[in-house]
Amino acid sequence: MHPTDQNTQSPLIIFGIGNPGEEYAKSRHNLGMMCVQNFAKSHLLKFTYSSKYTRYGKGIICNQEIIVARPKTFVNECGTAIIYLQQKFLIPYSNFIILVDDMDIPCGKIRIRTSGKSGGHNGIRSIIDKTGTDQFSRIRIGIGHPPEKNNSINWVLGDPSSQESLILKDAIATTTKAITSIIKHGIKPSMDIFNQKN
Repeated sequence: MHPTDQNTQSPLIIFGIGNPGEEYAKSRHNLGMMCVQNFAKSHLLKFTYSSKYTRYGKGIICNQEIIVARPKTFVNECGTAIIYLQQKFLIPYSNFIILVDDMDIPCGKIRIRTSGKSGGHNGIRSIIDKTGTDQFSRIRIGIGHPPEKNNSINWVLGDPSSQESLILKDAIATTTKAITSIIKHGIKPSMDIFNQKN
């Protein structure tokens, strides 16, 4: 059984991928970080602790210990932050829920998965390369494809339009609901609910 299918004595770590610094704060590539910040705020959790690689906070939700975390590394090095958190809290990588932007999903849609390849995302690739496993859950939040095929770097590092921002605001709220559902009900029931809705 997947650890996130039921409440576990080990903490669950909710980790939002993104780049540090104000320059990237509103970019599409920081959507995962925006999502973990929104989730933390909605549950009154604060990023109290800081290391070289990550900022994180702790709390209890539905009798489950939860750690919210965001990287201080850039996206393509965020596997280092995951290694740090795993070693600090001594939990399996399957207890992580990674929040990540995804160009292959329409803007504003979300998909929950329990494992899988990187799909070309440098953050997920970094985690798989550093940890040697793809057995960690992830919630993929769609940002859609750029109008021009060869413009993907500028697309992910660029800020969404005002119309996209409204759609992504709803997606961030939906992601918070999905994470809360995973904590309360397990990942498989949550996949049935949230993957069908999209």
